[in-house]
Amino acid sequence: MKIIFILMFFSLKLYSQINTDMIEVRLLYIKSASDYKSCLKLDSITKQFSKEKFPILYSYNISSSLLSCNHIKNPIKKYAIFKQKSKDLDNIVIENPNSIEIRFLRYMIQSNAPQFLGYDTKIDSDYKFVLDNLNRIDKSLQEFICDLINKQKI
Repeated sequence: MKIIFILMFFSLKLYSQINTDMIEVRLLYIKSASDYKSCLKLDSITKQFSKEKFPILYSYNISSSLLSCNHIKNPIKKYAIFKQKSKDLDNIVIENPNSIEIRFLRYMIQSNAPQFLGYDTKIDSDYKFVLDNLNRIDKSLQEFICDLINKQKI
């Protein structure tokens, strides 16, 4: 009985830690487009998470790399990062097609990417998926998503 209690305690503690991290991660995501230090902090917080166990946090790590392109001067480096990380983001969506938050992240990246890059093929389907499924997620995530969609520029 004690073992079960101890396991439950640590599980709740881990869940609480990840929940707290998500609040910070989302706030850093918002700041990352205009603040390079926030982008670096988002990267450092999320790089420890694997795509198998924590696909949403892994997606934020990919997004931080994509947002870092806003702060990189070298166009060749910027394009190389964008090309690789946009593929990574597409792959994580393929592996987690029902994740509202991951689809939202791809929607935001695609809707803010320069048009000449051609990274906009899933904007409409991701947008529709996110809006159609907003009622399935918690209130804080709903507010986060709706706020960013309304601002539409991160």
